[in-house]
Amino acid sequence: MHIGTKIRMRRKELGMSVQSLSEKINMTRQNIYNLENQEHIHTKTLSQLGEVLEVDLLWFFSENSYDYLHNKSMLQKEHLKKRIKDLELTQEILNRELNELKDVIKKV
Repeated sequence: MHIGTKIRMRRKELGMSVQSLSEKINMTRQNIYNLENQEHIHTKTLSQLGEVLEVDLLWFFSENSYDYLHNKSMLQKEHLKKRIKDLELTQEILNRELNELKDVIKKV
């Protein structure tokens, strides 16, 4: 399914008219009809559409619901791994600072 078809499908799922969508992303109705018939759309436009249609950019490029959910899950997992790594580093820094302060207290 190409991107334009997905846009039309999602717009209809939300009960949104072409006029309403066109107003929300500041395009003419004709531009929306054109978008809904295209396979390739500029990333900036997809970003605007994603906000209005309540989907992220990954949704536009997923073949089906499983693909989308799997990819989104993998991105979330990578984000969580990075966050854990950042927190572990912060913990190391705080432990070093704590030990330094304890040493200062002993010397005072």
